[in-house]
Amino acid sequence: CELIAVLDEQIRRIDARLARLIDETPDLARRHGLLRSASGIGPVAAGILLACLPELGQVDRRAIASLAGLAPIAHDSGLSRGKRSVRGGRKRVRDALYMAALSAARTQLWRPVYEALRAAANLPSSPSSPSPENSSSPSTQTCENSCLLDSNQHSCSGGA
Repeated sequence: CELIAVLDEQIRRIDARLARLIDETPDLARRHGLLRSASGIGPVAAGILLACLPELGQVDRRAIASLAGLAPIAHDSGLSRGKRSVRGGRKRVRDALYMAALSAARTQLWRPVYEALRAAANLPSSPSSPSPENSSSPSTQTCENSCLLDSNQHSCSGGA
């Protein structure tokens, strides 16, 4: 318990020193204020963005998205179009932005946007439930009414 108290005191001192350094540097103070004005960005996220992404405000949004590891990367080859994925970049920045996004999604301003994106994504209710189109079970078929049926029994109104 004594070690935790010592560590908490050290963290408090470091946080105070960082805040003082940010306040004493006009450019950092300006950028810190801009970051903190965004919904979901708290003192920790703002500090991480200032420290780990010094290019912020110097390069365009596409470069920043790539540096943070948030730019979609295509997996294409020839005529084949693969799935886009987000990876690479600066993990610490990506983690801070993720936590900020979670926090912002709980605000009145961003909650409707968050819910609309979830609805548009059409996420399955259970990740383990297979979709009828991808079912490879030999006993599962569809009738002319497009209902899913078991080969041993069928009870739709069209009857087969």
